[in-house]
Amino acid sequence: MKRFFIIQTIILFIVSACTTTDDYFRQFNQKPEITVKGSFDEEFSQKTSDSMKVNQNYHLYYNISDEEENLKIFVDCDNFFTYVIDDEKIQITSKNPVTGRFRIYTKDSFGDIGDLTMQLTFFRNKPPVAILEIEDIQGFDNEKKLNASKSYDTDSDFGGRITIYRFFVNNKEIEKTYHSYINYTFPLSGTYEVGLAVRDNDYEWSEITYKTLIIN
Repeated sequence: MKRFFIIQTIILFIVSACTTTDDYFRQFNQKPEITVKGSFDEEFSQKTSDSMKVNQNYHLYYNISDEEENLKIFVDCDNFFTYVIDDEKIQITSKNPVTGRFRIYTKDSFGDIGDLTMQLTFFRNKPPVAILEIEDIQGFDNEKKLNASKSYDTDSDFGGRITIYRFFVNNKEIEKTYHSYINYTFPLSGTYEVGLAVRDNDYEWSEITYKTLIIN
């Protein structure tokens, strides 16, 4: 019987020692820290919001700073987001325009949690804007440079870009091209309505912008 109490005392001492050791090390433990960068960012940060076009893949790259290696990442988000996690990023999509919460978090062996919650907005494509400049060409009075290079896509920060340019004279299309300018010779003196429309990489056209040109 005496031996039983001695063994029990030893076990309690070991358990107590382990618990004390865990508590000792835990007071020095730093909880994990998560930093992220989105599809169009260059640096990791503690960002809290971002946006992307509907039906496009938003890539949320993540980095976990902690003494422990290979901590697993978890996600808790609003159910209108769909996502896939791989080794370095989370690929997020939405079928509809929406703004919602997207939280990623991790937990170390001490149970300390590092997390970050973002507000993600998915929006429909925004149309491009056509800007037309008519420039003289030295030595050619009737020939002009129709310059559309200042046209832009309103969501260029999220991958939008101009892909096609359409040029018009008196409501008739004279050129449809991938180039941002053309040279055009006006055959007769008179007043002309010169127009431009541009299309973005989501196949949406801008409104046609017009300028009045007088050829003497």
